[in-house]
Amino acid sequence: MVTPPTNPMKTKKYNFQVYSLGLVHASVCTNLPKAEIAKHMGEHEPTGIDSAWEISKDEYFADGVNKNGCPCPYKKGNRHWLMAC
Repeated sequence: MVTPPTNPMKTKKYNFQVYSLGLVHASVCTNLPKAEIAKHMGEHEPTGIDSAWEISKDEYFADGVNKNGCPCPYKKGNRHWLMAC
């Protein structure tokens, strides 16, 4: 018996907040699984262009100190991600 995949947004309490939004970059704070972040970002903040949101390949945020995917200092279990499109 095959179990159908479940939507992680419905099976666990996830949160997602865009805390900085630019033309081609954004910063988000979330506890979503990494594989779901870009999809949720596209639903939450569509790009309006041919490029879709993805987790940035940049290793660090613009400050050069915080790594992409660093733990959130305010909400346990969340991480901060730099997005690009």
